[in-house]
Amino acid sequence: MKNFLTKVGYMVLGCLLTLIGYHFGNIDNNSADAQLVDKEKAPIVDEIWCRKLIIVGEDDTPRIKLGIDAFDRGEIEVYNEEGANRISLGIASDIDTGFIEIEAEDSGGIGVMLGTDSNGGFMALFNKVLDKPVLQVGITNNGGGFVVTFDKTGVHTSNIGPKGRTGVIGKSR
Repeated sequence: MKNFLTKVGYMVLGCLLTLIGYHFGNIDNNSADAQLVDKEKAPIVDEIWCRKLIIVGEDDTPRIKLGIDAFDRGEIEVYNEEGANRISLGIASDIDTGFIEIEAEDSGGIGVMLGTDSNGGFMALFNKVLDKPVLQVGITNNGGGFVVTFDKTGVHTSNIGPKGRTGVIGKSR
């Protein structure tokens, strides 16, 4: 019986020490404030440091992801209610410049791509069915503008650009 009472005493002492440690650990810890419903009581922080931040909807499916891609570059992805990625912002891995992709509604392919490359800005429009480019607008190596058109299968059909590069108006067929 004496051993039993000694064990119970040590268990009670262990529980008390655990509760005291838990209390002291949470005195100046605001990590649980993100769950507060009362916005007036929630503290405002100036910075949040993390590798990935995921904002979820009422059904706990991701709606917005802010994070780092496989090439250790920042990216933002926005999802619809079914969880399909519809908007992506980031840095292109091959040319190290920014881009925005807006996905087509049904196909999941790219609808519009905006970005920059070593010459300046560019825009590409894609058809929804085959996910092929049908129009590209951008800046050439010598600083002039260009427009390139494609048919619905992605075959180059015509272009407009500065003289010396493709002629004033060029046609590939």
